[in-house]
Formats: sequence, structure tokens, C-alpha cells
Amino acid sequence: MEQSIPARFEQQARMYPDRIAIEDPATALTYRDLNQLANRIARAVLALGGAEPEPVALLLGKGVPVVAAMLGVLKAGKFYVALDASQPMERAAAILAETRPALLIADNPRMEQAGALCAVPGLPGVPLPSMPLLNLDALEPLSEENPGLVISPGALAYVVYTSGSTGQPKGAMHDHRYVLHLTMVYTNSGRISAADRLALLCPPGFAGAVRDIYCALLNGAALLTFDVQREGLATLAAWLRQKQITAFFSVATMFRNLCGLLTAEDRFPAVRLIELGSEPVYAGDVLLYQRHFPDAWRMVVNLGGSEISPICQFPVDAATRIAWTTVPAGYPAEDVELLLLDAEGSPVAAGSPGEIFVRSRYLCRGYWNRPELTEAAFLPDPEGGDRRLFRTGDMGRLLPDGCLLHLGRCDFQVKIGGRRVETAEVEAFFTGTGLIREAAVTAWLDSAGEQKLAAWLVPVQPDAPPSVDELLALAAAALPAYMVPASLVLMGSLPATSSGKLDRRALPDPRLLGRRAGTG
Repeated sequence: MEQSIPARFEQQARMYPDRIAIEDPATALTYRDLNQLANRIARAVLALGGAEPEPVALLLGKGVPVVAAMLGVLKAGKFYVALDASQPMERAAAILAETRPALLIADNPRMEQAGALCAVPGLPGVPLPSMPLLNLDALEPLSEENPGLVISPGALAYVVYTSGSTGQPKGAMHDHRYVLHLTMVYTNSGRISAADRLALLCPPGFAGAVRDIYCALLNGAALLTFDVQREGLATLAAWLRQKQITAFFSVATMFRNLCGLLTAEDRFPAVRLIELGSEPVYAGDVLLYQRHFPDAWRMVVNLGGSEISPICQFPVDAATRIAWTTVPAGYPAEDVELLLLDAEGSPVAAGSPGEIFVRSRYLCRGYWNRPELTEAAFLPDPEGGDRRLFRTGDMGRLLPDGCLLHLGRCDFQVKIGGRRVETAEVEAFFTGTGLIREAAVTAWLDSAGEQKLAAWLVPVQPDAPPSVDELLALAAAALPAYMVPASLVLMGSLPATSSGKLDRRALPDPRLLGRRAGTG
């Protein structure tokens, strides 16, 4: 881990020059080709901005160009900020205004958008910076040799902005050492090797893309990209088989929806590893894995975030049986220590719930230009040394064997009638009935100002959905009265972010659409 990302990648390019490094629908590049393209980009970046460590913004698609640009920026000794071209222009403008990049890299399909972006107002009172534009499709014939810059493992590699699902988006800063450690942990737990063919399913501007890209390219494996937003989940299953994907990472909702489209006969003989995370994973998801991926060696459930990934891992195989409604978050990852603390910052009693704190030397450097948020989330280790504490904002409980049960976000913890409700448990109940494919449960205030539970449910059979009365009867028979939602909303699908995660902020108001218990 005491090397840079380019140094590790260049080792793979020397070892496997003729292996496929990356493939998208338009292009396939070997390790030699990708390294040479990244070198040309690096030299173009250096020609425009010198060798100072500064941010470079990327406005590119989801295939070969953006990955080559990431490597090129890193080879030039700078760090990247990947923008999502499918998101509102105002969000990209706000990120540019905050990070103040020295350069914006785009390609032909997005050059017009890049030019318009510079005319969009940034943050209030903060004009967008004046930036040169580099068109990847119009690179000059520059040298394809490695630039040879000496880059410290502690140098900044990228800034990734959170999806904003729990508040205002903020940029998490990561260095090369963090990426090498993340890659090592996922490589060891998943036994990833040069023989693997990994799928890249999430947009490049998300934390999960870092794991996918570097677990492939820093191991000599092949990285194959699939645009879920454009192609849809209906064609993903055929693509996994056609491309002989051996390992893929997915948010839980995407995996659940994919399995909902499969027939009982659908199999994926090449897949040997599935990694799930980013959202609660239900016991029913394990059954889906065991039903449709019986040849897979393992499924690994991960708990992590933009600030550190993974925190915990829970391995699942064909014989695993889950005793809880949700799959445990698992055991601490390598070089990670878990602490469960109460509101006063003291350790909780054994078996009691508490806020999850992470102690490690491989943490996010902090939030870009947000010193107050950084100070609140990242704390010095009270025992001294080079480790720090990260306050996750999640609740958890440790089992006697050290396995962590994840109890949801602190800000998603709700109390109904004075009792704490874990909404993931209610969601898992509905999906466990066999009638509901997806569920989202949260709290809302009724007209009297009392907090009630609401559930948004996607039926397994949308053409013949269960009745609200049937669902309420099942819930009343299985759950305590205070855990039975006061409002149910049946939907064709739940809103999702561009990374495939549930977008809770886009759920419709249950007071306008929901059928409430006790009403006709």
C-alpha cells in the first residue's frame, strides 16, 4: 500500500500488456492500450496545468473515456472530481464552484454540456472558476510513455460527493493509500485475481465505482461496463451471461430488482462472487442468491460508506441460513476496529445498541472545504497514534462473537408510541411475505402531529397485487401493534438514485396516496 495508484497500475500493464483491461459497448482496450491512453491524457493535463497537485473535473460517460481520464489525472500528480452528466446541471455547477478545479475534461458528446456548465451560476456569491476545457476526443499526438512522476501514497487521489440521501452533499477526500488498502481488503475477501471479469454497474462519480475500477485494474483483471440507467435491468441478466462476468458489486435494491425479473431456470454459471451493500440486505436476498446463483462461490454483504469502505463484511454461501430479518453487517474488515458509543461518547454495555464509530488509519481525509463537518465526523484517537475515529451516524449492536447487527441510520431511528422501531425490520417483514418485492418504511406526522409509520410497497405481481386489508392483516398477525404501518402505498416501483439506491426523499406523501389502517 506504500505506493501510488499509477505505480500499481503500471505494474499490471507490464505484467499483462495484452490482456483486456476495460471494455464498454464501443471500445475494448488492453492494459498496454489503456496505459498509453492514460499517459497521453496525463501529458495533456500537465501541458495545461503544470505539476501542481490540484483538482481536475471529469464530465464524461460511463465507459473507457472516464476510466482512462481518472488514470491520466493521477499520473499527472493531480486528483479528480468525477461529475455525473445525468444529474441536474445545477448540482454539477455547485460542485465545480466548491472544488474550484484547474481543468475540466470532457468528450465530444458532452462538450456542449461542459461549455454550458461554465455559464451556470455556482454557489450563492461564489462564481464558477474560469477553467480550460480538454476534449478527450481531440487529444494531440503526445508521448505514450509513462510520465514517471513520483507520487506519494499520501497524495490526494479523488474527491467523491455523497448522493445527498441524508443531507447536503459533501465531498469526501481520499488519498492513494486509501485506495490501495480498499483494493487489498476487497481482493483478499473476494479472492479477486487477474483471471476475473468484473462488472462496473454504478456511475463513476460514486464511491462504489472506486471499488469496482481499482479492484479490476490493480489486479490485472478485466473491467466491463454496463449502463443500467440507459440499458435497463431487463437486459443485465443476458449481459452478465454473455460477457461471462465472474464478479459484480451491486446495491441491494438493484440486486433484488434484477432477481425479480429472472425465471426459475435462469442461471449464471460464470459468476463466482457477488458483493452487496449500500442498503439493508434482507434474509430473502440470501435466498435469491442461493436460488439464481447456485454455482457462485460466495456472496459478501458489505457495510461501508463514502468515508471508509468496507467497514464490515459478512460472507454468505449456499449453506448459509440467516436467523434475522436482515443480514448482519458482519465482522470488522482488515485494519478496522468498531466502537459502539452512547450519546455521551462512552462505550455501551455488551449487547446494547449504540452509535457505530470506526477506528482506523485508512479513513477519508475529511470533507472538501467543510472544516466544521470534518471536525465533527473525524476525531483523534484518544489512545494516540496515527489512527483516527470516524463517526458513522449509524446505529448497531454487537453479537457475542463480534458480528455487527446494523440498526439503521441514527436519523432514521423512529419512535412510535415511545418505542424505538427499526424500520428495516418492518421492510423485511413485507418482503418476506412473498407478496412484496420491495418495501420502504419510514415515519411521518399525521394531522394531529403524532408520528406514524408509513410503508411504500411494490407487489411481486403488479397485475394482481394483494389488497391493503390483506397486507395489514398479515402485519397485525406478525408484528407488535406499534410496528404496523398506519399507511400503506402500493407502487409500481420505488424511486431510485442514479446509483440504484432507494431515494427516500422522492417517496410520495402517504397522507395523499396511502390507504390507512381503519379506513375504507
